[in-house]
Amino acid sequence: MHACGVSRAGPRHTSNQDAWSITEPLACGMSLCIVSDGVGGRAAGEVASRFVAKALPALLRRELTNTPQTGPHACADIVARCVRRASRHLRQHAQRLPALTGMSATLAMLLLRDDEALVAHLGDSRVYQLRDMTITPLTEDHSFTANLVSMGDLRSSQAFRHPARHQLMRCLGMQRDPQPDVTMVHCLPGDRFLLCTDGVSKPLGDDTLRLLLTRDGMPETLAHGLLAEVDRRKGKDDATAVLVFV
Repeated sequence: MHACGVSRAGPRHTSNQDAWSITEPLACGMSLCIVSDGVGGRAAGEVASRFVAKALPALLRRELTNTPQTGPHACADIVARCVRRASRHLRQHAQRLPALTGMSATLAMLLLRDDEALVAHLGDSRVYQLRDMTITPLTEDHSFTANLVSMGDLRSSQAFRHPARHQLMRCLGMQRDPQPDVTMVHCLPGDRFLLCTDGVSKPLGDDTLRLLLTRDGMPETLAHGLLAEVDRRKGKDDATAVLVFV
């Protein structure tokens, strides 16, 4: 695996609410990549995303080290359990400090082991897989507008302007323990994975992402190219991307 992460604050933001981490090795020959977007005011959002990027790898390392002989289903259960525990810890941390009340964060996570990739996510940060010039979204947004679109009550073209477009239905730090979407996909040599916040996916869109991710170059070059294109399109939000070459 060869991975690189890049992040920048929005052009009018004084701080960056996004965070990312790459942990290699994590445990038992596994590698872990995380992207998180904080919610709850600038300071609280920054704390929330960094909490997730630091706490979740520690939780997973401990669990996976203690149970090294895990099949795909058992591994998925461990991931879901650790995500819920990280959410609980984040909520408890916020309750101790009034300035952090209500903070929460998204999660886009990729756990690689041999030819298997386990994807977990909450919120509207995304994971994509690129293979043979085809880009496949591996996550579905847990947002109010995405829910309306799926029910046929809102067109996709309207979602970008909807007043509740930033409202999340599931995230880390919410009052009840969230249920993350956890899926296992097979990966082949040459596959590329992108984890990104909505500050990347929304201004670029799937078609542009595919064009940029199929270019020749190392992950560092392509990841910086993604953010350069976000800037060229005058993206207003914090933007973070982790690019993984298998």
